[in-house]
Amino acid sequence: MWRDARGPQWRARRRLKFTREGRIFVLTSLGVGVAAINTGSNMLYLVLGVFLALVIVSGVLSEWMLWHVSVRRSLPARVFANEAHLVEIELRNERGAYPIVAVEVEDLREQAPADKRCFFLRVPPGGSQVAVYRRTVKQRGLLRFAGFRVVTRFPFGFFEKSVFVAAEGEMVVYPALDPAHAEDEGVLVRSHVELRAVRGAGEESLGLRASTGSDALRDIAWKLSARGTGLVVHERGGFAASDETVRFDDPRDPMLFERELSRCATALVQRVGQGGSATLLFRGERLAVSPGAGLDEALRALALAEGPVSRETTGGDVGSVSRETPAPPRTEGAA
Repeated sequence: MWRDARGPQWRARRRLKFTREGRIFVLTSLGVGVAAINTGSNMLYLVLGVFLALVIVSGVLSEWMLWHVSVRRSLPARVFANEAHLVEIELRNERGAYPIVAVEVEDLREQAPADKRCFFLRVPPGGSQVAVYRRTVKQRGLLRFAGFRVVTRFPFGFFEKSVFVAAEGEMVVYPALDPAHAEDEGVLVRSHVELRAVRGAGEESLGLRASTGSDALRDIAWKLSARGTGLVVHERGGFAASDETVRFDDPRDPMLFERELSRCATALVQRVGQGGSATLLFRGERLAVSPGAGLDEALRALALAEGPVSRETTGGDVGSVSRETPAPPRTEGAA
């Protein structure tokens, strides 16, 4: 969603601060002014006038750079804790005649310091430019964005003028993937996948059968068919991983709780990556996960889990993630 730099809400949220060079320039201007008054020198008055003109020009041009600017944020579809991800910031110049020069955009998060800026050197009239910044989130959960701060020091760098615009957004950070520790507990389904034959799709030969008359020529076993017993064809198909269940049990220790979430997330991601399906048993819910649907919904449930639950509340034993014989899963839509 585009957020532009027009309207009274922008004018009310402008800020101006001196840069190091700006403070030196202003102090120098004051010194020249005092000297001009004391000496009455026309040359010093001329220099003071030039300095003051530069201040006025700097204020006007920097203000001009912040008008008719639109900003948009593009968030990644899937983010895991402790893994770097990229966020796109697109700046569009709504003016039809003049470019935007030397503008920075900060993407602000709620209750977090601003530490990332995207710099745009020149955006042509009526055009747009995309910049990308990299961020790593340390904790899982819901990440909220507050808006943008558009900043410029154009043209002389004496002042930094900025304007804030509200542009709310949310991104769910999934639990960190932990393949090393998950393997110790036997969570990785990669090493325990059972394959089942699926007929009708794939390139694997699952056996021989008599021809039905509609088989492709490439599937005919010509040597066996030449013996006079009729056309014999290869039954084509593929192998798919059998469904497994990943169960989440609530440890009462906070550190074990976070580790358990990571193990479950790792198991599901690797399972889907292998083309298999799984069922997540999470606090009384049964979430079906397959390569086509359900993974993001299951990861979101893990990411938004609120703290450990006691054994009395869950009614079950506290333990590690395990597998059990899957019951018919409840079909869930794509997240």
